[in-house]
Amino acid sequence: MKQPHLLRGLWQLNQRLSQWRTMQAITAALRLVYPFVLVMTFIDVIGQGFLMKTGFFYQIYHIGRWLPGITIWQQGFTALGLVINGVVAVMIAFATGYYLARSYHGDALTVGIMSALAFLTLNLNYGALGAAHAGVSGVPPFVTTNLGPQGIFLAIVIGLTVGWLASHLMRGLATWYLRHPRLGQLGWTGRIAIPLMSVLIMNGAIGLGLSWLNHGGLNGLVYQGLSNLVTNPGHRGLVILAVTALNNLFWWLGLIGPVSLAGNSAVTSLQNLAYAVQHGSGWGAPNPITLHTLGDAYANFGGAGMTLALVIAIWIGSKQVSYRRIANQTFYRIW
Repeated sequence: MKQPHLLRGLWQLNQRLSQWRTMQAITAALRLVYPFVLVMTFIDVIGQGFLMKTGFFYQIYHIGRWLPGITIWQQGFTALGLVINGVVAVMIAFATGYYLARSYHGDALTVGIMSALAFLTLNLNYGALGAAHAGVSGVPPFVTTNLGPQGIFLAIVIGLTVGWLASHLMRGLATWYLRHPRLGQLGWTGRIAIPLMSVLIMNGAIGLGLSWLNHGGLNGLVYQGLSNLVTNPGHRGLVILAVTALNNLFWWLGLIGPVSLAGNSAVTSLQNLAYAVQHGSGWGAPNPITLHTLGDAYANFGGAGMTLALVIAIWIGSKQVSYRRIANQTFYRIW
């Protein structure tokens, strides 16, 4: 009897979340950006699978031997991939701010542009400013790694924050000038310029402060803090589960790989390997619980394998046309 109540509770929670203004803005933004991301993934499949020397199909079909101008093809698809993949977070920031402002019946287009500018302001490469004064050229003006998929979560947060703040600020300014006619009439330019300056100054101050702590912006600060916090979970089971759960949570939020788990099991794995070589079996190894044996096997999400399982589950259990369409479009990317 508990299971139907649990499912009913989850269904009610889902319905409430779907009616939440913030969730509707996020859903609409992701729906808008989805076709662009789909095209990006298709370009990546061709570029990395068929044109790169390490690609599976490149090696199977020996494409480099019979395709003329392989270098030009590689450069072309790499450039096409960077066009969308390199700025997808900026698109998310714009779309999130746009749809949230539209729900408040504000100037959605203006607020969307403010959100994108605010996101770029937080990801300024302040080291490039110092390099420019020193006469060093070639340093990118932005933290480019944060403008791609790695910055999606921060882009959503910035879009929601600026969307709410700018919409209320623009409405508040209009109301203020209506109540104080002696101050004159606030023009269209003033309604945009004042909130824009406020948003840019606030985000510029935050970005400058963060640059003193970390050169990778807010994302870099989160990554560095979490990496320092979780340096080596050792072979304690509860700690391993906590670390992998935290890592998967941030993956789900869009912070790709904030907790670096690479190499954390190197020593224990070598000890287990030496024991297995010496005794001819891994039974009785000194470290039965490690990050690899427990975390990778039971706690980590499985990348393309997990996505494939989700696609199969949608094919089997979902009757909603939009879900099945997305599953069909995602299937080719898994391979």
